[in-house]
This record gives sequence, structure tokens and C-alpha cells, in this order.
Amino acid sequence: CLPDAIEESERKDMTITEADGSTVVLPIGLHLQLWDSALLAAYVGQIIIKEALGLNVVVVGGSINAQPGALGVIGCFQTDLRVIVCPEGPVAANHPHHISPEIWIDVGWRQEDFEALNMERTPYYFEAGYHGEEGQYVNLEVHDAALKGKGWHLDFYGDFDSQWKDPWSFFDNTSAIPFSKLKLCREGELGSLPMMDLVKRHTPDPDGFTAEGLAYCEDSYWWRSPTCRLEPERCIPLVTGGSGWMVTEMMQRAIAYSMPIALGVANTFSDYQ
Repeated sequence: CLPDAIEESERKDMTITEADGSTVVLPIGLHLQLWDSALLAAYVGQIIIKEALGLNVVVVGGSINAQPGALGVIGCFQTDLRVIVCPEGPVAANHPHHISPEIWIDVGWRQEDFEALNMERTPYYFEAGYHGEEGQYVNLEVHDAALKGKGWHLDFYGDFDSQWKDPWSFFDNTSAIPFSKLKLCREGELGSLPMMDLVKRHTPDPDGFTAEGLAYCEDSYWWRSPTCRLEPERCIPLVTGGSGWMVTEMMQRAIAYSMPIALGVANTFSDYQ
């Protein structure tokens, strides 16, 4: 791609020197995040590393959420979202993950979390050079029906306030979505102590969590907000993907703004789509 690209035959593996003086020779491992902007960043990164720096690159992994990439870069892994495992000591030189573009997580608390586990494995983050946003989506037909019927703007959190309005009247309830399309709450970020601690720290909801501090899901699949917990037929299904994209933000909004929400995580990416 580059006009003065280093030819493939002239590219080299990188050499890493261990603490004991031994060396390891291997290509740079690039962990893929499987969404469009991350794939584009990875593609451009490969071109620069190969053609401008003259180093070999191998693509490793492939995930629809950021945690595996973030953990892989520092030689850690997770047995599930409740347990992050980092072996003692510095990252082994021959571990395969070195770069992971677009880590869409809260760098502040994640970095502190890693430091608490092992200071020698604290990840190095840097700005990608561009900004991204993520949010919630309301079906356009539903949005227009509420706007024409009652003058409500369902892209505005205030029009979901169940103390004054009945926004559930424009949506199906959770019975329309079979459990087979959803993850169990304990399998995703609703079953992650660090993630749920973020919610409880800022938006108290005593009945919304188990004694262990995980999200309370009466039927094992849906976390229901306080305003519809006792009347589940009034809960608006809110489905996210991956291991639970944005669950902390969604839970906090539902608690703080009296939004009648039932929050679930799609079982697979195709179910989410």
C-alpha cells in the first residue's frame, strides 16, 4: 500500500530480551476487535507495522467486546467475568497478544484494577486519535408512534419517567423475547462484581442486587429496574450485546430517572442483530 513499503522478504520478527538475558523472537501479535471501526484501525495498523516499520504481524484472537483484548495484551485472562487471572511476575515475552486497538472500557477503574492485581502487568493505554460514542437505540416506528400519539420524544430519557408517563404502552414486554435468545445474568457483566460495584457506588438500589453483590435477576435472564420490578409486565425490554455493553450506564439511568426497564444480554451476536 505504501509507495516506499518494506518488502515482505525484508521484514523481521521482533526480539524481546527477558530479565535473565535470554531472548525471544516472534512476530507482533495484533488482537482483533470485531466491529467495523476496530477492524479498520487494525487493518491500517498492520500496514504501518509491516510496510513502514518492517516487522511481521500475526492476527490473534477476535472478540466482540473489549475485555479479552485488554487482558490479552498484559498476559492475563478471565475464567469468567467475575475472576480475572494474572500470573505472578511480568508478562512472559512469548505471549501472543501485543496490541489491541479500540479498547472501549473505562481506563481509570480498569487500570486501578490491574494495578491491584499485579503492578508489573499494568496495561499501557494511549488515545487512538479519534473519538467514538455509544448509546441506546429506539425503533423508529415506535419513536414516531409515541411522538404522534402523545408528543413524547423517546430518544429523551425524561419521557421514560414512569412516575408521570406510561412509555411501556408503546413496547412489547419481555415475554416477546424467548430465554433462548438471552444470556443468563451470571454469564455476562450483570454477573461481574467489579461492574456491579460501579452501579451501586453511584446509584443505590438495595433490592436490585443479590447478597453477593451481583445483579438480581428473578428469572435469571432479566434485571428489572425499581419502577417496574413489582409489575414486570410494565418493564420495557432493553437488550444489549457482547458480554453486556453499557450495562452499568443503562442500569444507572433506569434507577436515577425512574425508567421502567428490563435489561438483558443477547445470547449471540446474531441474536443481538
